[in-house]
Amino acid sequence: MHERLTSRLDTLYTDAGDRLRAQSLAAILLALALGTVGGIPFVVALASRAWRVPVAVLGAAGMYYMTRTGNAGQVSGLELQFRSILENTFGVRPRTKEFLLGHPLFFVGIFLALRYRWAMVLLIAGTIAQLSMVDTFAHIHTPFLLSLIRIFLGLGIGVLIALAIIAVWQIAEKVWARWAVRSGIVRSE
Repeated sequence: MHERLTSRLDTLYTDAGDRLRAQSLAAILLALALGTVGGIPFVVALASRAWRVPVAVLGAAGMYYMTRTGNAGQVSGLELQFRSILENTFGVRPRTKEFLLGHPLFFVGIFLALRYRWAMVLLIAGTIAQLSMVDTFAHIHTPFLLSLIRIFLGLGIGVLIALAIIAVWQIAEKVWARWAVRSGIVRSE
């Protein structure tokens, strides 16, 4: 009996290790997809000196994200404090990469992709949230209801952040249009 239980636990931990490797692979595939879809603009951007800094920042952010993937990822002290505040506020801590990054990018990407073709890159980047949601349910030690609450809490906060970004974008577009007309860059219709 004890040997069967030990064997089953070994299988579960092996499966968890496979899951973490699959999670890292999914993150790498997402980065490759971003590079493929946005590849031509990034190559052009690298040729221009003005774009070298933003591309370097994006690359550094991507590398930081990759170091945080999986259970062995490193977290700063500031982020630990932020996590504690979230958990004390909501009782369940939503995943930061879902509500601060993935969901807002995805929903802002949907809004902007209707107007601008380049915004498709935001949709692809926003799939970080969907990868994270699948990963939430892959944790065998976390109760299903807790995972479900965590997912919907992250989605709700992410949508609110996306709506705020969209509102700021629309206001900025109107201000830009008025300024362009006043400065003579564009003729009023």
